[in-house]
Amino acid sequence: MDRGITIVAKPKAALKTAGLPIGLPDQVYATWVSSMSDILTTDNARHAAERYQFLCGFSQALIDAKILDDADYASMREKLLEAWTKTVNRVDQASESSI
Repeated sequence: MDRGITIVAKPKAALKTAGLPIGLPDQVYATWVSSMSDILTTDNARHAAERYQFLCGFSQALIDAKILDDADYASMREKLLEAWTKTVNRVDQASESSI
């Protein structure tokens, strides 16, 4: 049965752009991309903060489990901070324009 859902596979190069190294388990990619998407698309600052905190802990757990090396960890945290900053600025501007 067709439910109108289309899944588009992202090339591994796009994952590197998202701050993810090549070769991680699929669950890691799915968790990271889903939570980053939540951060970038939400208009709720609290939800964005929860996702940000989750990904901070998630990336720390990956380094603690020796799944990531220090360079990959730094790249992921850099992309996370970049996404967080964009969202905070966007949500803050939206709240100011509603005053």
